Amino acid sequence: MGSDDRYDKEPKIPKLTKENHEKWFRNNKLKLKGKGIFYTIEVTKHAYAWIARHGADPAGTVNPTEQASVLGLTSDFERLGGTWNAEKAKEYDKDEAKALFYITNSLLDDDDALADEYETASALWTALKVKYSKTDQLTANNIMTKLQNFTWKDEKDVDYTWAKLKEYRRKIIAAKPAAKGLYNDEALLVTVW
Repeated sequence: MGSDDRYDKEPKIPKLTKENHEKWFRNNKLKLKGKGIFYTIEVTKHAYAWIARHGADPAGTVNPTEQASVLGLTSDFERLGGTWNAEKAKEYDKDEAKALFYITNSLLDDDDALADEYETASALWTALKVKYSKTDQLTANNIMTKLQNFTWKDEKDVDYTWAKLKEYRRKIIAAKPAAKGLYNDEALLVTVW
């Protein structure tokens, strides 16, 4: 879909770490969307390129001799319930390889090995999301303390302060889903004032 000859001229996405995972996923999503290949994360090859067979013979019933000749000519399409759109399947494979390249190019060695375990871009993306979106209990407790003791610094503007509070809330809820109701927008506003 897009040209890859400019890859070296593009800004590099830093290696994925626990500290930068939110920004890493956001930047990689934007990069893959810009290349027109993020659909390989959202849609399976089957959903993208498989042509399903629908219904029976529209003409109605067929006599036995016609049926025998028709059965002799039955294609894989009819026997399997569908077939691949060859062009779309080829395009998907090519785009998925590009997506895997861009994703693995910004992984540390430990995570790079996951590409061998998860063969599709979608599976690798999901595995990385699961791994890095987890907030351990100690970190969650530290963030909860930061949120509860939060003070608005005058040198920071309202937008920065609000974004920081929502970041804390997001991380707490990721670690403790039961805390979702505790930190609605009104509760966050109370911490500022």
